[in-house]
Amino acid sequence: MGRFEARGAVRKLKVAFAMGGGASLGAFSGGAMAEVVRQLRANLDRTRYASVEIDVLSGASAGGMTVGLLARALADPGNRGAERAVRRVRDLMHEAWVERIGIEGLIPDPAMKHRASLFDRGAVDAIARRLLAWPGNEPPRPRMLGPRVCMGLTLLNYNGIPISLTHEPALGDALSTTLFRDYRVYCLDFEAVENGVPDRWMRLDARALSRDRVWKEMAATMIAGGAVPLAFEPVVLRRFRREYGALWPAELDGEEDFLFTHGDGGTFDNEPLRQAMRMIGFLDAGDDPGSFDRVLIAIDPSLSGPLHDFSLDFHRSHEINPDYGLFDGEDVVPADYAGRFASNAARIVTALRGQAAFKDFLGADKVNNRLRWREETRAILSALIGAADAGRVRELAEAATRTLEGVLGEKRAMSAVPDTALAVEAELRRVRAESGGDRDLDDPTVRLECALLSLLDQVAALRGKQPVSVFAIAPTSYVPIGGDAADAVPVELAGDFAASFGGFFDRAYREHDFALGAAVAGSVLACPPSSGPLGRGLLADPSDRPGLPAALDPTLGTNEEARKRFADRLGHVAEALLRHRVRNQIVRLVAAPRVRSAVAGMIGEGGAPRADALVRVEVTSPPGEGRPFHLRAAEGGDDSEHVRAGLGGSAVLETVVRFSPDGPAALDGPHVHEREGRWVLVVASSRRGRPDPEMEVPLPDVDRLRAEMPFGLPVHEVRVSWESRSMGGWSARNALVGLEEQL
Repeated sequence: MGRFEARGAVRKLKVAFAMGGGASLGAFSGGAMAEVVRQLRANLDRTRYASVEIDVLSGASAGGMTVGLLARALADPGNRGAERAVRRVRDLMHEAWVERIGIEGLIPDPAMKHRASLFDRGAVDAIARRLLAWPGNEPPRPRMLGPRVCMGLTLLNYNGIPISLTHEPALGDALSTTLFRDYRVYCLDFEAVENGVPDRWMRLDARALSRDRVWKEMAATMIAGGAVPLAFEPVVLRRFRREYGALWPAELDGEEDFLFTHGDGGTFDNEPLRQAMRMIGFLDAGDDPGSFDRVLIAIDPSLSGPLHDFSLDFHRSHEINPDYGLFDGEDVVPADYAGRFASNAARIVTALRGQAAFKDFLGADKVNNRLRWREETRAILSALIGAADAGRVRELAEAATRTLEGVLGEKRAMSAVPDTALAVEAELRRVRAESGGDRDLDDPTVRLECALLSLLDQVAALRGKQPVSVFAIAPTSYVPIGGDAADAVPVELAGDFAASFGGFFDRAYREHDFALGAAVAGSVLACPPSSGPLGRGLLADPSDRPGLPAALDPTLGTNEEARKRFADRLGHVAEALLRHRVRNQIVRLVAAPRVRSAVAGMIGEGGAPRADALVRVEVTSPPGEGRPFHLRAAEGGDDSEHVRAGLGGSAVLETVVRFSPDGPAALDGPHVHEREGRWVLVVASSRRGRPDPEMEVPLPDVDRLRAEMPFGLPVHEVRVSWESRSMGGWSARNALVGLEEQL
């Protein structure tokens, strides 16, 4: 099954996938997945590996659909060979993530009153119904898959599962909570496998996998795990008592199943690496660790860059009010509290998303170190057992076995995640296999040693774990063909805007991101892993991989029809929310359509990202003159507020200047003028009936603005003498003040 012979090679390569979510960025994941499979088949270093097996699939959000498509393609009854299976993977990924998904299907009608969500999930249902359907009762013909494949999908459980951390009535309320993070784990047995599976897993043998109904049930779970809250309606799934074990709610006693409501598993677990590691531990537990290498390939399009921010918008004192086309242009105004509130809320969402996408694979090196420490501890335990008398060894063996049985039982019953704990005898056989040899477990010395070693693994959370090498594929960088890590260049997704739904606006974005995924995947596999014992890449020929696609400049305005459809849908949702919350009939009739129009107008044309810089000009004039000063408006803007010089003979004028963080060195804003290749502010002194005298104040260059931009609340200041029409140098200060300095 997926094995190819290689002269001189003796080891097997066991491959696990952990797929993160990302809405339309699933195009990147699909392209990366297809390229990884192609490379494993056609370009794996066969001098090291005699065979390759994909046996662990873990997915969150859009990643759940991606791993499901992979399993479906590689198990297809029409696979007459591995080459056809590889093409089938690429075709299914491209059809799902590039060809069949788009704004037209997701928003068939902007009004769409039958859907309590931004998008119509029916488009996703239709794709799953077509691409995951199974032909008749044909038996699967797996290629490149292990005889047993574990597939774990993360879910959000809207109902919630009540959890009690104690059985003492007096403490029950204080130590109780509700679990919303949920999982479903499938065990796909394409061949008869001797070892059992954990009680809470859904086991499917080859006969079950020959039925279309079974694949549709798995498809429903994949769709549920990708139903992003508010973007898609929740999904109802029939869950079974056996999946929850002792966690089955007391309110459902007497019921063997219940229709729970589920949503996007990436809400709380966007990189299901821990679940992948659990399944790896389960599958690798009985194998000779010297016979294979284990790699975990983590693909996540949401890891396109760091999310930290040392300059938060909700601290800003001024902003540009675009008026959304309702008034006369752009005004620089004091930052509105509602805008600061919204910015704070947006940052909370970013923080939650970033925490959900916490990179578990960064801890892989720690796990590998703990495995080394475990081996040293095992040697000491073996020596201690050998020094004890036979009678004492027998007593300790019985006690250790009873303790192990209790620990395994509690782990199986009370784990919030479907646990991989085995029965006692299977666990003892696992440790014996890892320790080498086929010693008799009826021997008290062997039994005591294996029981103690198993207990050590349970306490240290190392049961069944072997050193794992992690290859992390994300849209962060690409190593050119023939280069090394020092030559890596940054890459950018075309669809990474509009909260990761941007790829749905235009097929060109999805084509780009699909090709980018393939290019980055080949680049990563050609280099050493990000973590683990393997010291080099997996490819026999590092040059046999695709190059980068031509860059795109994604904007909402590129596809005007899609932009308008999306804007109309947002407007309809805003109108519906107002009608729902406002009871006054007249207000509902008059205000709701205006709200819809205003919200739709807020969806601009997009374009390259821009940053804002706060600028403060202090104008000094002879005391006693009391002149009023203002900043002259640029095209599309309004004159700044008139400020009269006080008794001290100075007036402070404030504005906001926009610039590109990494693009052309151009400035703009409501008060920014271009003068012979320079960017200036124009300070004017108002006079009735006569032209206002003016003075040009050259702005700091873009490099200086960029240098200060990332930190705190930078304010660029300059002092201007009106009498001499001269100015000092620009300086920058951090306007943030710590609370301890204010108290």
